[in-house]
Amino acid sequence: MRRRTLIQKNFDKLNKLLGNGRRQFNRNKCKVLPRGSRRQKTVTQWNSENTKDEYEGLRIISFMFNMEEKLLNLEGRLHISIVMAFFSSLTPVFIAIICVLIGALLKKINGEKEKSETESKPLSRPWVDEDLKDGNDHHLEEEEADEVWRGLDENVAHVPFFAERYSEAEMIKRSQMLYELLNKRRSVRFLSDEPVPREVIDNVIRTAGTSPSGAHTEPWTFVVVQDPCLKHKIREIVEEEEEINYKKRMGDRWVNDLKRFRTNWIKEYLDTAPYLILIFKQIYGKLPNGKKKTHYYNEISVSIACGILLAALQNVGLYTVTSTPLNCGPQLRVLLQRPANEKLLLLLPVGYPKKDATVPALTRKPLEDIMVLMVWFALWVRCCMNSGASDDNLQRK
Repeated sequence: MRRRTLIQKNFDKLNKLLGNGRRQFNRNKCKVLPRGSRRQKTVTQWNSENTKDEYEGLRIISFMFNMEEKLLNLEGRLHISIVMAFFSSLTPVFIAIICVLIGALLKKINGEKEKSETESKPLSRPWVDEDLKDGNDHHLEEEEADEVWRGLDENVAHVPFFAERYSEAEMIKRSQMLYELLNKRRSVRFLSDEPVPREVIDNVIRTAGTSPSGAHTEPWTFVVVQDPCLKHKIREIVEEEEEINYKKRMGDRWVNDLKRFRTNWIKEYLDTAPYLILIFKQIYGKLPNGKKKTHYYNEISVSIACGILLAALQNVGLYTVTSTPLNCGPQLRVLLQRPANEKLLLLLPVGYPKKDATVPALTRKPLEDIMVLMVWFALWVRCCMNSGASDDNLQRK
């Protein structure tokens, strides 16, 4: 476009020189041959009727074409050289920018991939056993839920309730005695193999079974193990998984927090204790027709029962250590032949402490650190209400 503009200007100049009544010069009568044939860059299609002045003008134009083409080529080369020099100086910068962009793009792609994988998989933490998770997210199908509802007895008889009432002095005495009894409870890891009456175990589990539960579903199963061979198999499963827990799953912080208790993955008490009580939570129940029945707040219900069981054991002079064997639930469930709707929540070795048993010298929080009494708040609300009533009376007067 630029070359054509320059040639047109030259033609205009020539027409101006050759004017004075002569016919205008037609540039379509000339042709510039390709570059490289310098001698051939002459005017073609020559018309013998052209005047001498026109001939000289055409020679001038041919010369001008050659000069303009050389200048344009030189100018283009200079531009290319300048651009190449500029880009060559910026090459390291461009390479760095491209690398940064590629890295950012790959990071974004990997982040989106990890995010999609995280969303597709359930959130898990290394210190949470799948069997310890609550099963309240289990939903029944609509028709199954309706059938469950129809299966419940809506006409449960309500009977009069009679409770024994104590005097204030007796209440204080009994509450103090129970506190002193349970304050002696400790987690004991050194248990003897001295036999324990079977009837005592039956009674403490009966006591645990009095626990409240969501919709009275009673979602607990207490498995009592007394056979030495079965206890040893349980120990092998627990110690194998616990070693992995201490070395990999639990993490340094958890392991360091347990050092002061001098505990590790060796569980000798699983062999020596006369009884092992494994508490399973039932994440759902079974109806007579074989369909599933929702167990509301099953883990909370079973946890309350475990607390009552610990108090009952303390009441008869038996000791235990609350054990939550991480990642052992599925294997123990298969070993003990428990159904799929039951998940292991707690393992309690039960027995008498050894004569040389030791426990950490720990203290418990005082009452003021664990209880908040809202008496003054109630009095303040009452005073505010009374003050408001007084203001209303004054306004009425």
